Order: sequence, then C-alpha cells, then structure tokens
Amino acid sequence: MPKFFHAKPFASEQQSFKGGVTINSKEGIRKEKVKERAEQRKEILERVKKVLIERLRLDLEPDEIADDSPLFGLGLGLDSVDALEIVVGIEQEFGISITDEDMQAFRSINTIVDFTMERLEGKEKGDEGGITQ
Repeated sequence: MPKFFHAKPFASEQQSFKGGVTINSKEGIRKEKVKERAEQRKEILERVKKVLIERLRLDLEPDEIADDSPLFGLGLGLDSVDALEIVVGIEQEFGISITDEDMQAFRSINTIVDFTMERLEGKEKGDEGGITQ
C-alpha cells in the first residue's frame, strides 16, 4: 500500500495566525502594500497642500482644502500664473520634472497627488524621465 505524505506549502503560501484570524501570507503582504501605499498617498497629499498654501500664499489650512478641489474655475480659483508657481513648487518639493504636457494632470489636488506618486515610483525604478537634474 502506498504511503501518503502531506507536502508543506511554499513559504509564500504559508498561513499565519494574526489577531485571531488565520491569513494567507500572500494576502497579508498585499494588504501591507496597500496600507503602505495609502500612507504614502496621505503624506504626499499633505505635502502638496502645503506647497499650494506656501507658494500661493493662500490663507487656508491644509484640512480646509478638499482633496478633490478643482484648482481652477470655481474650485480654488487659480490662474495660469498660479499654475506655473505650483509646478515649480512640486518640482522642488519632490525632486521630479514636470513638462508642459504633464500640466494636464494639474486639474485638482487628487490629480496632482496621483501624478506625483506615479513620477516618484518611476524615480524609484530608475526611470530618468521623472527626475530633475
């Protein structure tokens, strides 16, 4: 009669007991990455708001600016000169390069944050296109 044995799961598939709940390691790693990205986004969001307030001398606090606030028109009411000031501020704050074509991303606070995160991720991966010289 053949002997059966129980194969151990791969290290990446092993389960752990955390907080009373058994979780798959892959799932736990994915959750950690999502949490880390959310924290990074929150930090960038605060920094972007501070850049706007300082560079444009807005009489506002960061928590008074809604994340989805449009920059132009009925939102913050900024103009093209303000847009250039924002670009310079973001470039200096995050060490990234912003082209004229990239200006399309500057519609709201959230779109600036998304753009900045994308550029910073490219910078980490060695994409020279997002780095200022």
